[in-house]
Amino acid sequence: MKITPAQNRLYEALRRDLTQHLVFGAVVLIVIFCFFAVHAWYQGKAELLDTFGYQREAFWKVFREALAYTLMMGVPVYFNLFFVYQGRLQDFLTRGIADKAWVKNGSFYLFLLLSLITAVIFSFIYAPVVHKVFDIIEQQWYELVIAIMVFILCTTGISYTKDAIERSRELERKDRLDIIRRRREAEQQLNFIKRQIRPHFLFNTLANLQILAHRKSEGLPDLIGELSRLLRHLVYQTNERFVPLQDELRFIRSYVELQRLQLSTKTVLDYQEQGPVPQGARIAPMILLLFVENCFKHYNSRGSDEKLIQIHFTIEGQWLKACIRNTFKPYARNEGTVGGRVLKSGIGMSAAQENLELIYAGRYLLEVKEESPYYTVNLEIPVL
Repeated sequence: MKITPAQNRLYEALRRDLTQHLVFGAVVLIVIFCFFAVHAWYQGKAELLDTFGYQREAFWKVFREALAYTLMMGVPVYFNLFFVYQGRLQDFLTRGIADKAWVKNGSFYLFLLLSLITAVIFSFIYAPVVHKVFDIIEQQWYELVIAIMVFILCTTGISYTKDAIERSRELERKDRLDIIRRRREAEQQLNFIKRQIRPHFLFNTLANLQILAHRKSEGLPDLIGELSRLLRHLVYQTNERFVPLQDELRFIRSYVELQRLQLSTKTVLDYQEQGPVPQGARIAPMILLLFVENCFKHYNSRGSDEKLIQIHFTIEGQWLKACIRNTFKPYARNEGTVGGRVLKSGIGMSAAQENLELIYAGRYLLEVKEESPYYTVNLEIPVL
């Protein structure tokens, strides 16, 4: 529903503090007026009202005293609101105290004590005025203390509720802005990674294909086909928020086959896919590639011992489970990880974790283990 300019002006007017205070004062006046009228009848002062001649005069008599009483009660209430509730008087009284911890812990009780002192002081000031000016109601000083305290606590409760609502709205607004900011940062990091993958990976792949072309390898046409599928995926689908799971797995297979060209003869590459792909299943693009690329980048390529790169994908119902493992040099660090923990220093791993959180909002499992000689990443994400 579209908000009209008149409705918007009314809303802005109601949000002003002056308007809210006037409305609250009018409500208090109505309550006090009703109380005075009932009190006059209940205390046997109905004949006093009858002597005024007409009901209109009786009404204005009650109204004048109710208005005067409301204005009188407003003085201690607003004094307490600005000087006690907002902490000005507390700060002044505790200014010379070095240890503020007990002041903070007892701030509520200090507020009640100062409010009671305010009520007592104003009750002694108002007691002779009430006896002299008001005909309908007669209150002793201790009754005025109770009345002033009731008004103070009611006003404070309303002010606290209003402040709490405003703080809650401000926190929600900041949280929304922070989520938007973090999402943009994650998208920028992922876009940066995508741009880095393309030239770095393509240069190595083309160099290997050139070697195979000189050797007139029979597998060259198939590898060129894998490269074509990979480039098509990078160009047309990495900008989407979600892509078909089948296409993403095909892209990973092409990437793995091209990376196989750079592996030594002592490296075992174990790639497996298990389980049927659900119809229409979709996944965030490049999520899997970030972990797979990290696996090839940081496996222990040097040395005479046998190396392992293991990439297993299992589809169980509406979940994709990935187990990505590689051998690593002891005491060496993989990108963005130390001792099985994902750190913020590695742009690849941190961006992947941030993107997982933003897209799947806790509906995923990411576990990183570093147990020599293997570095293992276990990932479970829903397929939408």
